[in-house]
Amino acid sequence: MNRTSRWPLRAVIVVNMLACAAQAADINFQQVSWTDGAGNYTSQFSDWGRATMSFSPADLAHFAFDPDVGFVGYVNVMTSVQGGHQSNWAVQNLPVVFESSDAINGRLPESVRFDLGVQSGLAVGNLSYSMNISQLPVSAPTSGAWFGASVANQDYYAFGGINDDGGGGANSASNFFGTDGDGIAGPASTIRGNESDIEHVQEGKNGCGPGSVARSLKYLAKHNSNVKITDSAQDVYKDLTQSMGQNGGGVTEDKLKAGKKAYTDHNKLPIKTESNKGPGYSAEKLKKGADVEIFIGGQPLGHFAMVVEIIPILDPKNKKNIKGWKIKYVDDNQQDNKKTANETNTITVSASGNNEILPNGTTGRPINTFIIETVIPGPGAWSLASIGAVVMCHRRRH
Repeated sequence: MNRTSRWPLRAVIVVNMLACAAQAADINFQQVSWTDGAGNYTSQFSDWGRATMSFSPADLAHFAFDPDVGFVGYVNVMTSVQGGHQSNWAVQNLPVVFESSDAINGRLPESVRFDLGVQSGLAVGNLSYSMNISQLPVSAPTSGAWFGASVANQDYYAFGGINDDGGGGANSASNFFGTDGDGIAGPASTIRGNESDIEHVQEGKNGCGPGSVARSLKYLAKHNSNVKITDSAQDVYKDLTQSMGQNGGGVTEDKLKAGKKAYTDHNKLPIKTESNKGPGYSAEKLKKGADVEIFIGGQPLGHFAMVVEIIPILDPKNKKNIKGWKIKYVDDNQQDNKKTANETNTITVSASGNNEILPNGTTGRPINTFIIETVIPGPGAWSLASIGAVVMCHRRRH
């Protein structure tokens, strides 16, 4: 069902502020066809579009540099689709933050969904778009040069059906909202190492629960010597489907946590699990090396995914006032297709973390919880910490 792209995918980015030479960056577009995980479509050629963007080190020249945050830019994309929306603000102020020039390496592409404005069932073969990076968020869409791009079909299945809402309903498409003109990006909390190093998992139907945990546990093992997992992420996934009782119908939060505990206890992994702590606490833990999973959608079943980045959206007049959070997560967009995959999706959630934020102040999917795995330090780590404390105490006395 996939249509191959024929238009060049290199887009010229026009900088809105402190204008300098145009810089090339990658963007491509897809039209989402929602499937039921059994080879059938629930909405073929839907009104949902998807934009995927990649950045290179050369693009950093067009970002603002904030010593407290790093390189900061806001991506805005306008689209026009024949038979659909014209001059549509598809991507509004997507905040992109790189703590340093090295942080751009090994980063997976940034993917967001938007509204094509077409009737479901109408295949979109191409569109026109304008893409800009601003050094501050904008209050109204700004259009630079327009380009043509092909639109590929993307079959999409993750538990919950259309829009991962947990209820299988055909939700209408919406554009992506990062922040309005009165919110700025704060420091990013990210995983350690490169996003591209996360092991791929081939998820079966409704396998997002064990899939997210398998990626998470292997990530923790890679960065903690006392977490020893010799199996591949795919083998860990298979074991977790058994311990969670995942039989094709998805798992609840309780089953996910119980199944993960059974796996970690059986394999003597020193991992502590917490949940319902909110995005702020999750961001602090992520920064310190813990792993975070997000549970999106309706109860009792929704969509689980591994979080790789959390960015606070701050009030510029009072940076202690958090207006929302940008969440970037990794999952398998097309479960049960017999292919291993790690794809990203980016959403913005409210300050409380209770729901997704959409344009014009509307709310999207509920956010059920954040689940955090923290590695319990081994005896050796405690000994080193104790020695360090004694040395510091000795120095202070003398």
